[in-house]
Amino acid sequence: MTRDDETLDPRESRRKTPSSQPEVVVLEVLFHPELARIGARAVLGASSDPALARALSIGRDQPLFVDETGHAGGLADPCVSRQQLALRWVPAIERFAIEAPTSARRTVRALSPSGEDLGAAPLDAPTGAWVALGDRIVLRLSVERAEPDHVATGIVGSSRALAHLRESCAAFARLDQAVLISGPVGAGKERAARAIHQLGPRAAAPFMALNCAAVTEGLAESELFGHVRGAFSGASASRTGIFEAAQGGTVLLDEVGELGLPVQAKLLRVLQEKAVRPVGASEERAIDVRVIAATHRDLASDVAAGRFRADLLSRLSALRLAVPPLAEHREDIPLLFTRALARVAERTPDPRLSALFRCATDDAPPLPMALYLELLRREYPHNVRELEALAARVAAAVLRGDALDASLVAAAHAERSEPLSECGRPPADRIVAALGEHEHSIRRVARSFGVSHSTVDRWMRELGLPRARDLDAATIEQALAGSEGAVAAAARALCVSERGLVLRMRELGLTPHTCESIDTRRTSSRCPDRPARE
Repeated sequence: MTRDDETLDPRESRRKTPSSQPEVVVLEVLFHPELARIGARAVLGASSDPALARALSIGRDQPLFVDETGHAGGLADPCVSRQQLALRWVPAIERFAIEAPTSARRTVRALSPSGEDLGAAPLDAPTGAWVALGDRIVLRLSVERAEPDHVATGIVGSSRALAHLRESCAAFARLDQAVLISGPVGAGKERAARAIHQLGPRAAAPFMALNCAAVTEGLAESELFGHVRGAFSGASASRTGIFEAAQGGTVLLDEVGELGLPVQAKLLRVLQEKAVRPVGASEERAIDVRVIAATHRDLASDVAAGRFRADLLSRLSALRLAVPPLAEHREDIPLLFTRALARVAERTPDPRLSALFRCATDDAPPLPMALYLELLRREYPHNVRELEALAARVAAAVLRGDALDASLVAAAHAERSEPLSECGRPPADRIVAALGEHEHSIRRVARSFGVSHSTVDRWMRELGLPRARDLDAATIEQALAGSEGAVAAAARALCVSERGLVLRMRELGLTPHTCESIDTRRTSSRCPDRPARE
């Protein structure tokens, strides 16, 4: 097993590995009427620089804020004065002195990271505090290590937690051992895995990811190692497994803790021998891939409980990386939310969404400051994934023409804060309603709740709701006969997704025409109005 001192946790790396990088005074844009400016940063100088003890003028044109693309510019908001506030860093007390000139067009107030109003200028504020310029702009004041350029990682955020994560990814990229990435659901484990791949010597080769929780145990071996034609009923053509498809590159085994013990044993042999044997093949095929595994589970506890092989855990965890939850880098929330909203706008060509990212004018901001402040006050138990779901909700409100204010965030939070059962799931009627709304797609339901595919699958199992993986051949054949071979109609009758039914049919070797001899009475399976058991 890997020694504890080999486990690299970005949340601890600052204490373990003191950095030679100097500390600098930074202003970061947490809110701006031009949403694309959110996340831009102005480095005012080294914290030890005596010049910072003198008042620096902050306003419309100065200082220059640099965004992640390298574009530099002032705040450029016509509603902000050229001399909006004066700022001094006082190292003796490690606080910022904030003053507002009498000519300032906007009031200047300081806020704590929890959103508490600290009062209007003049005042002093601690590092990490926010400064609100009227209802137009929010800046975060901080003193932090100067960070090298890490744009290539794709890990967005300026917090120390993510800076350490980027450093860890860059360090691991130079090695070729297996990596085990741990972290809560929705924290960004796959993004960290992609960063390790993209920064390493295998970057030009494929990166292939498999969500182990999304495949049935019967199909897992074929997905991983492939199969040859005729290997089992329904295998009408050979299939290349993920290990061969990623030849020369990287394989990510996401939620590796969900694999069954028989598949774990075969995976261990692949890692030991660096060769795979497709299902039904007589010979092994050499592979050259780097393996990264990710999990939100405590695999050591699973080993103790007999659910995970100790020797496989040892193989997978030559290097360990912990991805921090969103609660440990809350200052990144505005940037992460804005980037998620921008992705929604890119995928949905509509002028109402693109207008959110227009240049600043003297009009009211397209999204109010109050909405962003509400984002920063809320908790996100499902991490970045929940924040992305909230961005989609705001985009939907824009398209519906709803009022855009802090109540959007509050309403979403209230829905997610409904009482959970003792086992930590939402009320059963909400799960049933979500399944109906999303055509029984577990993946889409998981996204709507901000949880993993395996979590929704577990909820369905606990509540006795129909799952494609539990269907037997007779039930499927009867449903197909009742729908005259139409798979989509059979899936609706069985209350499962069409994709899930097709995968289960493939696993059982069934095709619609195999049902000709079956009684053509319509299946009696019905979508439940309520789960079979609580």
